Amino acid sequence: MKNYADYYHHIISLYKGLKKELPVSLRLMNKLNKVTSQDGSLSAKQKALMALSIAITNQSEENLAINLHDAIIAGASRAELIETMEFCSAQGGKSVLLFACSAYAAMIQLEEDSDEFRDSFYS
Repeated sequence: MKNYADYYHHIISLYKGLKKELPVSLRLMNKLNKVTSQDGSLSAKQKALMALSIAITNQSEENLAINLHDAIIAGASRAELIETMEFCSAQGGKSVLLFACSAYAAMIQLEEDSDEFRDSFYS
């Protein structure tokens, strides 16, 4: 089973390297993400859960690691995370349901190590 806590740190490390290569582009992307992720008509937590649902539906492990982390940091409860996985599975069918199993495993791992993951990916 993949260790999503380690995988999260691996992605962060790669991102930091890419940020040195593409400083202007990634600075602009980070700014856009910060602005669009703030409370508005939708709360930051709702937006983080939407991003998680996109990661699950697209079956992207990289986005799963980042967006699950961000949803936990935004204050999403275990019940909200599980319901997001359930909704994606119902809408996406068997392949999404199977990937939701990976999301569930990642959630358990990140919950256990949540104190380690207080920094945003986009900081």
